[in-house]
Amino acid sequence: MPICVLACDCGSSEQLARQALHRYEYKNWAMEPIYQGKAHSLQSVENLLRKFPQNPQLESLFNFIKGSGKWVVILGHDDQEVRWADISRNRMKEDADAEAIVRDFS
Repeated sequence: MPICVLACDCGSSEQLARQALHRYEYKNWAMEPIYQGKAHSLQSVENLLRKFPQNPQLESLFNFIKGSGKWVVILGHDDQEVRWADISRNRMKEDADAEAIVRDFS
């Protein structure tokens, strides 16, 4: 599971995530599990923190989700690296980062 999608419970978050994955040409864009809600999202990050203890990117993501009311995060990881981008705010940099994550980790 090198790509992981975490999203808030907002009504359009799943649609935004799937549209982005499709636009990034991710092969499993329609069937990729999306961990929605604060509890599910934080649990997913905690599971990764067990695998990658004291990873600053994961700690940053955990704190980001914990303090946010809205997020759609594309997370990529392998044995060497963890990267994430929040595409919920429609910012060009985060969109480019998310596209690079999908390209590099899928």
